[in-house]
Amino acid sequence: MFDKLLKKLSTLSKSASFVKNKSHVSGEPTPLTDYLKKTTINERPSGIPSIDCIYVINLDHRKDRWNRLSELFSKMNLNVNRFSAIIGSQLTTRQRQEMSGPYPILLSGDEIGCLLSHLSIIKDAYDRGFSTVWILEDDVEFLEEAKALVPYIKNLCAIDKEWDILYTDTNSRDPLNGYFHPIDVPARPHQHLPPFNELAKRVPVGFDLERLGVRYGMGSVIYSRRGLEKVYNYFAHLYLWFPFDWDIHLIPDIREYGITRDMITNLRHGFAGNIKRGMINQMLEYFMYQDLFQESD
Repeated sequence: MFDKLLKKLSTLSKSASFVKNKSHVSGEPTPLTDYLKKTTINERPSGIPSIDCIYVINLDHRKDRWNRLSELFSKMNLNVNRFSAIIGSQLTTRQRQEMSGPYPILLSGDEIGCLLSHLSIIKDAYDRGFSTVWILEDDVEFLEEAKALVPYIKNLCAIDKEWDILYTDTNSRDPLNGYFHPIDVPARPHQHLPPFNELAKRVPVGFDLERLGVRYGMGSVIYSRRGLEKVYNYFAHLYLWFPFDWDIHLIPDIREYGITRDMITNLRHGFAGNIKRGMINQMLEYFMYQDLFQESD
């Protein structure tokens, strides 16, 4: 398990010297923005009051997933827009390093593609002037009707007029009738975070809604216009470090909420062991890099 980590020691120690005495936030947009992708959408309303547009991220070679979701939305009389997902594995090492800047390449190709796909849609939605949008990945399951989300959005607007993000489930489900729970969030060099137990707190706010600070998964997320702006501006000025579903929680003053039951959530699948091993492996890489950086400081 540790072989790959040990092989990265030389790369990590060299990278640590590059970020010494530098802020983790760039004053200008980073090269990440050069890899975003434009998309076209249907001009028709979404079919859900309070939601201007629905986007689904779908890889071109997974037509089966798109067909399944497209049929579901059609039965619910909703209009959905397909986004052709960015394939991160097709990026060259040079391109991945350009987006990682002074850091080592810690994200997989799939994780980079996921981040770029979400961010491309977020920019598109903001540029079109939308007030509220719903972004889904193509491996979600509908446990309740999509239009059942309307009262939650209305209640959230009444509770917090400055809300940014609403998740339509409690957390990402694992294949074993449980959930993937974050165990820590290792910070970038020079990125100061509150204690993890503070990030992990969940505070009920009424109407089956809770304020949250950290979770896994971005399978089904509703953004306000304020949230679109915050998320885009944050990622547009950073170099890659975390996966998208970790890093988004570290946006200053981000106001995230979740529904306290699973309404639209990820499909359960059979890769629990590999996923958990991957998370542990990745955590070790981040913390090992932090230790090396502190030594170089």
